[in-house]
Amino acid sequence: MARKPLLVSNEAINHQPESMLFKDLVINLRDIVERENKNAMTNQEVTKVLDTISKIIQKRVGVNANVTLGKENFANAWVFFPDLDRNNPVLTDYHRHYNSSTEGLKALKKNKGSVLKGEVDRVNSKVSGVFSKLDVKIVVTKGLIFDNYYKFTAEEVAAIIIHEIGHVFTYFEHLGTMITTNYILQHTSRSLMNERELVRQYEIIGELEDVTGIKVDDKDALIKAKNETIVQTVILRQMMQKRVSELDSKTYDLTAWEMLSDQFATRHGAGKYNVTVLDKTHRSSGDLAYMSSFGFGINNLLNLLSLLFITVITAGIMLAVLIIFGKPTESLYDNTFDRFSRIKRDMVDSLKNPKLDSETKKRIASDIEDVDKIINGLTNRKDIFTSIWLTLNSKGRREYDQMTFQHELEQLANNDLFVKAAKLST
Repeated sequence: MARKPLLVSNEAINHQPESMLFKDLVINLRDIVERENKNAMTNQEVTKVLDTISKIIQKRVGVNANVTLGKENFANAWVFFPDLDRNNPVLTDYHRHYNSSTEGLKALKKNKGSVLKGEVDRVNSKVSGVFSKLDVKIVVTKGLIFDNYYKFTAEEVAAIIIHEIGHVFTYFEHLGTMITTNYILQHTSRSLMNERELVRQYEIIGELEDVTGIKVDDKDALIKAKNETIVQTVILRQMMQKRVSELDSKTYDLTAWEMLSDQFATRHGAGKYNVTVLDKTHRSSGDLAYMSSFGFGINNLLNLLSLLFITVITAGIMLAVLIIFGKPTESLYDNTFDRFSRIKRDMVDSLKNPKLDSETKKRIASDIEDVDKIINGLTNRKDIFTSIWLTLNSKGRREYDQMTFQHELEQLANNDLFVKAAKLST
């Protein structure tokens, strides 16, 4: 019987319908986030609450977090995850640029080269072992906590913090991929070097292809290499090419880093609030999804005029640069419409759990309705630069089509029939 390839996938934590992480964060954030007179609130008060938040994260997720108050006056949050391995497959090239594996090398040195043991429990959304000993800094800005403009709720700020925790959890989760790769490289190269029977050598390469899902183009050359370093280099190159994208779409892969963190927050019950907090901030940011048809038309007209002006001035050079090097579809985030739709689909997925009680189903279905109302008020448009680029750049057009195809698959797997079924059962 043929073996099925063991492919690396973006596996997620189980849905946590009664997430104590979300509940505990909301309870402890309520006083400072929703306080009416924030002018009288001190940094010391906020820091005390954030210290409690840090302990909650440690208890519920196992991450040794230190949540601190940033001095910035805009509303945001970010995380400094441990610099363990810049080759972590979930990192984009953007994030990899700022990593050097420094902390990973220090940890190995401290452990005298012995194996560093850590566990990621997807069922209970918790890490342990070495992953619980590494320092993680999460910054929430002063503008987020002391906000009086957006009127954030405790649930929304909790959703933001859980999203940042999701980055750390995902980072730890995918470290195992690189460890597996190292074992595969070592096992295959040594097996080929130690095996003299030609038939068995071909079988070894076939087993490699089955396990990794790669295709070795020239098996004869690999067998004849008789050099362990060359064998490992060839295999690693094939695996890295495959890692770029299962769908041959870098555009889709770039968003995975943020998408997985949105998913983490959603599976802790914060999906609705992840959408509402983003909705509040995006509405005032000039986001295309919120523009009226008239506003969108004016925006495109101005962009087109500026493009024509620059094209004439530069004798067409800037247009050529846009077509060849411009990548307007590549972003760390989905556009607003797609991002909210993805979050909704994962909320729908939670309704598939047959063990959910009637009240939980009703709450999730109600949350999905609220998200739907926001999505129905959005548009899913491409600006003039993106439209021109997709028309003239065949590779970009193919990647965009692949990204659209993936979204359609997600929609098919988690459609509104599950919401209707949940309502009928309650």
